[in-house]
Amino acid sequence: MELVGHEPNVVHGTLHYGGPWPENTYSGDGYSINDPFSDDFHTFAVEWKEGEVRWFVDDVHFQTQTNWYSTAGEYPAPFNQRFHIVLNVAVGGNWPGSPDATTVFPQQMVVDYVRVYERDPSVVVEPEVLTLTVDTSCMDGMANTVSLTGPWAGNWDPGQSISATNNGDGTWSVEREKPLHDIEYLWIVNGQYEDLVEEMQNGGGCAPVTDYWNYANRVWTVGQSDPSVAYNRCTPCP
Repeated sequence: MELVGHEPNVVHGTLHYGGPWPENTYSGDGYSINDPFSDDFHTFAVEWKEGEVRWFVDDVHFQTQTNWYSTAGEYPAPFNQRFHIVLNVAVGGNWPGSPDATTVFPQQMVVDYVRVYERDPSVVVEPEVLTLTVDTSCMDGMANTVSLTGPWAGNWDPGQSISATNNGDGTWSVEREKPLHDIEYLWIVNGQYEDLVEEMQNGGGCAPVTDYWNYANRVWTVGQSDPSVAYNRCTPCP
């Protein structure tokens, strides 16, 4: 988990994996609060089990990841070996940039406690499931591969998208743990991302995160039912 100085109210939960640089990659998501994190104490937690990593801030579960890979071994490598907890304050780097005249020194990170727990395997908690469905029956040609992507999948990386299941009636579905915050997403069919810009230019409302020129992303919001959409359309297939 990381917090950078130019985003004082955002904490990032990220997995780094793949191969040695420059073959390495990452995927993750951020969690925002109204005020800078430095204004008060907060609890940050990571739950790690085989094939799954979960992130929490102040007991709010904001992300789960189950999809990664390693050139050094089979899944769930590299997260199948001993890791260590490191707490530090870093200065500079490509992400935040170098210190400048506005940077305040000295800095400190105040830690009240660090605790490590082991889960009781006899306690089973079933997460809520979100099912997203896409109808491909009105597209040209046949859908052979379908997957779901978003900023939570390696920043829209098709290689980290979630493969969909063919329902046999022209629709495909993805089941994932229900997020606790809104998410952006798009469908990929036969390697082609949805392009909903023209739909939005023509008055559509299915991709509200858009600049009406370069991108138009669908959004699932907390409290919404399981979404069922038509590929590359704002309206259902006829």
